[in-house]
Amino acid sequence: MKLAVASSAGKDELEALLDIVGAQKYLDEETGADDAAHSKPDPDIVQAAVRKLGLPAARCVLIGDTPYDAQAAARARVAFIGVRCGGWSDRDLQPAIGVYDDPADLLRNVNKFLSVVD
Repeated sequence: MKLAVASSAGKDELEALLDIVGAQKYLDEETGADDAAHSKPDPDIVQAAVRKLGLPAARCVLIGDTPYDAQAAARARVAFIGVRCGGWSDRDLQPAIGVYDDPADLLRNVNKFLSVVD
């Protein structure tokens, strides 16, 4: 499994945010506003992450907490998993292969969606 971040943040902001949470050691790739012509819901940033990972879109899953993430995933032909912690409803997070309360809930259920991209 490979892990990338696909954020609408610019490079400096993204680096700072990843440093704050200590996420960089877990990431294989990162993409942000500097890697794409348009921000989400446009698929540019997601497509850039898929390219950097070197995987076909059908083998990728985007996890996000906004309708913009869901729309970008659909437009990039990447499966989408929504998390409610962004304050949006399940309806707003469609199309999704699953919607979970928060990252901890997603981790408890990770096996449910792995077969989708396996």
